[in-house]
Amino acid sequence: MDDVTLTKKDSAGWVYRGEGAANIVLAYVGSYPPFIGKVMRLRKAPRNDALAMRSPSALNAHEHLLWKHVDQLIASSDSELACQLFVEHVMKPLLGSQYVDAGIHVMVLKEFLEAVEKDVISKRPIWRVDNAKVDTLCDSVLLMSDYSLFTHGNLGSKCCISVEIKPKCGFLPVSRFISERTAIKRTVTRFAMHQALKLHQGEIALKSEYNPLDLFSGCKERIHKAIVDLFTTPQNNFRVFLNGYLIFGGLGCGAKDTNVSIAKAFEDSLKSAIEADAEGDSGSEYDNVYLKSTNQTFDFKVHFVDLDLKRLSKMEAHYELDKKIVSCYREMIEADEKRKKVTNLQAS
Repeated sequence: MDDVTLTKKDSAGWVYRGEGAANIVLAYVGSYPPFIGKVMRLRKAPRNDALAMRSPSALNAHEHLLWKHVDQLIASSDSELACQLFVEHVMKPLLGSQYVDAGIHVMVLKEFLEAVEKDVISKRPIWRVDNAKVDTLCDSVLLMSDYSLFTHGNLGSKCCISVEIKPKCGFLPVSRFISERTAIKRTVTRFAMHQALKLHQGEIALKSEYNPLDLFSGCKERIHKAIVDLFTTPQNNFRVFLNGYLIFGGLGCGAKDTNVSIAKAFEDSLKSAIEADAEGDSGSEYDNVYLKSTNQTFDFKVHFVDLDLKRLSKMEAHYELDKKIVSCYREMIEADEKRKKVTNLQAS
């Protein structure tokens, strides 16, 4: 789409899908064929400093050494392009090209970004709005496949359910650099320890029972437990879409813990898909799975998203956060042990 440049009039075709710390994601609902079934990723800029969130313009010296075997990556002088090339030439070969879309850059005018900023501001979480805005100084955006939809066949006449999971780290570290003071890392997942810190800081109201080790275990019962735990406390780790529209989870932030009302609304939303009239073999190009309880066959596909290059400049911040996570968890464990001792003494 080298010849396409988005202007102010094109902003009406895009709707807010969600956001993270660095980007806002929009989904296309217009009628321009090349954009159907696509999402757009827009870079964000802090409101207090328009330059603070922007990545360095090129890889630094240490990153050049780290990625020296990827010629296309180290030749890039633009950080946005470097992220795309990282996905294309590093992650795609590792995970399989059929599961990864590196996306393409599309040129945009400032007026398009300003119009989009105005259109989506009411949909964004207030704290996200206070922290950052659309970076209107960008001259391009990243266009990628919308994995919440199937783009084949009679899309309008079929229901499409999309489940988005942020699985977190699915293994326990065994590094020889783990000290005795932080040996807890070898037995407790980082996710569980981070939950303790988030609870302490008031970021969450309830610790999640989800264990990434369950999801990656290969055991059907443990995987089922992992999904149930994610459903119970989705936070920002579990979302469900129906025909491209969010029906469970949060947009751009963590979701509320699931209560009876939320669970009932979710179940009602899915009735149109799960209890719809049932075709045997769909005859499509995708893999399919048969649901015996409703005599339905579902096409399915699996993809990886959010595979951006992580900058080495962030390593120090990650290290400091890791220390804080472990320290908070150890303090919590020690406090629990003291309370148990006091309770035992009182009982005696």
